[in-house]
Amino acid sequence: QPESFKVHVLIQLLQALAYLHQHGIIHRDLKPGNVLCTAEGQVKVLDFGLALSAGVAHQGSEIVSGTLAYIAPEIFKGGASTIASDIYAFGMIAYEVFTGIFPFEALTIMETIDHILYQTLDYSMFSPELAHMLARLLAKDPTDRFQTVNAVIASLSEALHYTQPIETLAIRESYLQA
Repeated sequence: QPESFKVHVLIQLLQALAYLHQHGIIHRDLKPGNVLCTAEGQVKVLDFGLALSAGVAHQGSEIVSGTLAYIAPEIFKGGASTIASDIYAFGMIAYEVFTGIFPFEALTIMETIDHILYQTLDYSMFSPELAHMLARLLAKDPTDRFQTVNAVIASLSEALHYTQPIETLAIRESYLQA
């Protein structure tokens, strides 16, 4: 797909995620398989089976759950799921969308966890602005990531020279499927 379509889909995903976060919901299993793109190019976020209300998860008491390659590093260290962990999962999706590559393809479970915790992905194929944004999305320390999804939308729009989209309540409501 052309870059404009990719950006359009990613921004819709971010808008849906912002809507969830504004309502105190952490998805916890954001991955390509839980994002539907209709024939008309409309994004739907699916599968809230692991979702939690913000504040319900208590640090250190959470069982690691989700899809391995999209689980944020802090979760493997016993941390709680937060907006930052959803932002990390979005970063993995964005990396795949822009490269067409799943970065952990031939790795074992333990190698994948090691890469999530300690290795940096290759950003050399991106423009400096996009590389910086992706590196920030996928930062190992959650405090180094964007703190809100709206900040991600602004950064993505700026990095790729797109006009930041305006959304209506009807559009936001349309992103979510139970």
